[in-house]
Amino acid sequence: MIIEEVAKKLKIDPEKLLRESLLKWFEDELAKTNAEIAELLIKYKVNSPSELEVKIKNGQVPERPAWEDLIILEELIETKKTRRGTSYCPKVLTTYMMICSS
Repeated sequence: MIIEEVAKKLKIDPEKLLRESLLKWFEDELAKTNAEIAELLIKYKVNSPSELEVKIKNGQVPERPAWEDLIILEELIETKKTRRGTSYCPKVLTTYMMICSS
């Protein structure tokens, strides 16, 4: 497997390489998700999806693309919850490591 080859060249434990690589990937993905969330919140000058929904319903922002952006915002927040919980959960990382090594 490529992990073992890379670990051997770097002279580090393959499990450590896999674990740290996964943590870094989760952290990077979480950062991207946070940036996308911030972009949408700033675009509509709101602090939450519920505030955006109120602005849409009150006609303070155009329905299109605001409704689509609201859906995206809600999905991004769910993704953030999942990634935040996963990136620091040893059980999940252990499971990923088992899957990767099989």
